[in-house]
Amino acid sequence: GGIALEVPAFTFIPRDGEEFPVRFRTRAQSQTEVRIYDLAGRLVVTLFDSRFDGAAATAPDRLTERRWNGRDREFELVPAGTYVVHLSVTGNRTGDQETRTAPVVLSATSSCSDGRNA
Repeated sequence: GGIALEVPAFTFIPRDGEEFPVRFRTRAQSQTEVRIYDLAGRLVVTLFDSRFDGAAATAPDRLTERRWNGRDREFELVPAGTYVVHLSVTGNRTGDQETRTAPVVLSATSSCSDGRNA
């Protein structure tokens, strides 16, 4: 069981109160960060930082979960679009770094019809 990053394959709509679950596993004795970036590589928000949030799951059958509400570091809703979840794990003794990334799609409105516009 090495590091792992799991994100569901669905578009989420923060304006409707939805949150996006991000699950991850790290290594023992490491610094772990989970961050959201926009496609230009700009940091949007940090979901987890082991320096401040404590230890994350390290066992092969366990995952730590954080939820993203679609807001940035200033608590503003970010524009609809595709974002990147970035897991970074750095060994405390060796400095060796491992990363995993996954896309997340945020929508401003639901694409489902509710029948009221028929």
